[in-house]
Amino acid sequence: MATIAQSTLSRILAAGGNESSGENEHNNRLAKEFLRRSALWARQLACTSDWPFFDIARKLDADIAPEADFEKQLRGHLNGPGKVAPLMCRLLLWSLRWAALQDRGITRDYPLPDPFLPILSLYERGGELLQHKGMLLTPIYGFRPHSCEYYANHKSYIDEIG
Repeated sequence: MATIAQSTLSRILAAGGNESSGENEHNNRLAKEFLRRSALWARQLACTSDWPFFDIARKLDADIAPEADFEKQLRGHLNGPGKVAPLMCRLLLWSLRWAALQDRGITRDYPLPDPFLPILSLYERGGELLQHKGMLLTPIYGFRPHSCEYYANHKSYIDEIG
């Protein structure tokens, strides 16, 4: 049976090179949903000054790491043809660490949603999240993020990820 980290890595590797789905508004909502979930975790872990982009898994377990081969495969994929933007690389690496944390059962103590599921869905749809001069960009759309508290108190941007 595959671990969550194995499944996460497989999803990322399978998505490599996907063309954008063309559903730009949905990709924009996925990006905002990531910000919302990240804000919930930042508030829960009392690290709102690190929001929006921080390694949530390492906040829960500073030593967490996926199997060395998994991280090596991921880095090879992200730095290969069709190179992925630096912010998206970090987010996908953090999603793999998050999956390793889930495999160890550490996340079960927290009644919060998976913070990286929107990022994985965005990447599978051929989207990326970029940062430029304080703006967050998905294909076609760009927006200046609100505060951590704004997102932590916002209702979900999506009914179902997929």
